[in-house]
Amino acid sequence: MRAPAPWLRWLAAIAVGLTVAVLSLRDYFPPLPSPLAFDVELAAGATPGRAEPLIVTGRPGAGDFLFLRHEADGAISIGYESWGEPGQFSRPVPVPADRRLRFTVATPGLTQVR
Repeated sequence: MRAPAPWLRWLAAIAVGLTVAVLSLRDYFPPLPSPLAFDVELAAGATPGRAEPLIVTGRPGAGDFLFLRHEADGAISIGYESWGEPGQFSRPVPVPADRRLRFTVATPGLTQVR
């Protein structure tokens, strides 16, 4: 039996290399920027006391939650909770007429989110 041509071996090696690269990169997610800036558009008529997540990180039993809570007077409060610890809330913040808010969050934990 004849040995395969050298170009065929090179072609096989390139195909294997590309396959390994694709399989390695499909699970790659770059870290989030810190500070992270994002816009939120709030729906009108939200139920007072209702909370909506903004950023959730970690795993069950060891997570961190940044969220907003709708207040009775139409304002919102920003809340932060670490799993198993009581939450901390900001003072109520009035919602602008266009119902859009711009958030900028800076924390070292964002660079570890995958």
